[in-house]
Amino acid sequence: MVKQCMVTTAETLFAEKKDVVEAFRQLPLSDTTAIRRAEIMAQDVFKQLSEKLKTGKFSMAVDESCDIRDTAQLAMYVRFFDGEKFVEDLLSLIPHNNRTTGEDLFNSVQTFLSNEGFDVNQIVSITTDGAPAMIGTHRGLVKRLQDLNPNLISYHCAIHQTALCAKLSDEYSNVMSMVIKLVNFLQSKSALQHRQFKSFLSEVSADYDDLLVQNDIRWLSRGQVLRRLWEIRVHVEEYLHTIPGKRAEELYTFLRDAASMSILAFLVDLTGHLNDFNLKLQGRNHNVVDLHSSVASFKNKLSLFKSDLETGGMLHFPTLISCRDTADVHQMTSSLDRLLQNFQHRFQEFESVKDVFLFVKNPFVVQANGTWCDQAKASFPDVEKAKLQLELIDLQSDEVLKMRHTETTCETFWTTLVLDSKYPHLRKVAFNILTMFGSTYVCESAFSTMNNIKSRNRSVLTDNHLCNCLRLALTELTPNFKALVHQRTCHFSH
Repeated sequence: MVKQCMVTTAETLFAEKKDVVEAFRQLPLSDTTAIRRAEIMAQDVFKQLSEKLKTGKFSMAVDESCDIRDTAQLAMYVRFFDGEKFVEDLLSLIPHNNRTTGEDLFNSVQTFLSNEGFDVNQIVSITTDGAPAMIGTHRGLVKRLQDLNPNLISYHCAIHQTALCAKLSDEYSNVMSMVIKLVNFLQSKSALQHRQFKSFLSEVSADYDDLLVQNDIRWLSRGQVLRRLWEIRVHVEEYLHTIPGKRAEELYTFLRDAASMSILAFLVDLTGHLNDFNLKLQGRNHNVVDLHSSVASFKNKLSLFKSDLETGGMLHFPTLISCRDTADVHQMTSSLDRLLQNFQHRFQEFESVKDVFLFVKNPFVVQANGTWCDQAKASFPDVEKAKLQLELIDLQSDEVLKMRHTETTCETFWTTLVLDSKYPHLRKVAFNILTMFGSTYVCESAFSTMNNIKSRNRSVLTDNHLCNCLRLALTELTPNFKALVHQRTCHFSH
């Protein structure tokens, strides 16, 4: 259909329509041709990526998920400096049709790296989701790779860490459980009841025409579900009061309970803050320095939120302030204190490198003999501490660099302004840090694309074809079309 449209359009748009139309008519359309073209382009893109990676260091983000046919797919992303900028790209998608233990994952990764000519010692760091198969003490993927590369740095995905930190305590999880029961009762008990509920909301001119469904996979949905319920809770209460039955009565009583509603209000505000923080961690091209800054900032905000509740100001709890008289402030401040302790505990791996992160972000605020230098040496044993200190003094004495630093981004500063000929050791440390992933967001985003490609209607797609299609969908590299055309003889469709 598309080809026929192109032919018809060409007859109108082009003066030399005979030649153009004939060229469109000769486009090959067979399924085997389309498969070969995808394979050829994917191979060319991977060749370009391999050549770039083999010239220097790179970091990896690794995660595993199942496709529509329940085949475990291990996504490996790389981040590296390509000579101009830092780039993130899909290295491979490795299928596992049997077990996915740490040893299984290691064997598949090691085999791939070896077959493609990559050296494990090129890998600066690896970021995973923290699953036992990934970070097992003795046989996890990370540990087995560290056996081959003792200097390999490992990080736990910041987004997963945040989700673990934000797990609700019992008194709050009970309220969240009731919210989920309420939503399921109104939406899932029967299609008729759901339609009647939406009709009721329309009749009373509610701000929204329905509730949202909680999805544990999509972590951000929790805050949205709570916010939506809070804003139309009065109308939901009215509707439940018209429905007979014990379940409706139980849910109606829940919405009428002042203590439960004060907790709900607190959760609306708290999950809103957590969602804002979580969004800052998501997206492509976020280096670990940026994510560390976001984590440090949120920990300071939690201290502020705790103080805000203790003093009764509630400046950062606009929803809770309407329940000020019934809220158990002591319980809520204790909850914030536990949340802060969770963040400090789960992100303590950043403590051993926070000063070297600060150096990368702003080399003009650290001392030449400061702890950043010790942390850099501990993380990258092949750098010379004495030369780092001397080069930093030279860099800090350059007034032009100091002025330009405030005018540009961290990555641009190190890649274009700090010359390798003058500051080779400083650049080496900075580049190693800037290649690191702070989360596995790129892998999770790739899985979303994978599920669109290998969908229910294309479930028989082979693993090789899936990898090829996914690579072409995600890469920023462009196949060398001219070279590919010259290498092959095209057979036209008739």
